[in-house]
Amino acid sequence: MTEYLTTTPLGAVETAYDDHLRLHRITSLRLECSGNHVYWLEPDTTYQLNHDGYDWTIRGGQWTRARLTFLGSPIWALPTPEGDEQLDQRHTYLLRPAGTGWELWLQQ
Repeated sequence: MTEYLTTTPLGAVETAYDDHLRLHRITSLRLECSGNHVYWLEPDTTYQLNHDGYDWTIRGGQWTRARLTFLGSPIWALPTPEGDEQLDQRHTYLLRPAGTGWELWLQQ
């Protein structure tokens, strides 16, 4: 039996774009893997967010496993234009490019 995953859009994530690097970042968060990366969201790439029991980790693009942090501490939410979107450790999320920004999706 094949198990099918469905995704549900949760909305836009607050991001900024660097014209020189041609990369996006999530407002106030960093990606930590071999150092701190502020701008790391690559165009045309979908990222998967999973909780490993301590941190939210990112997989996708050049990242096989990096942690998403706020000032070096674990995060529990992502910033959106409507306020913080709380993340549930039991679920997997996707970050997808959408127009000039990024969207958060719940994967089930």
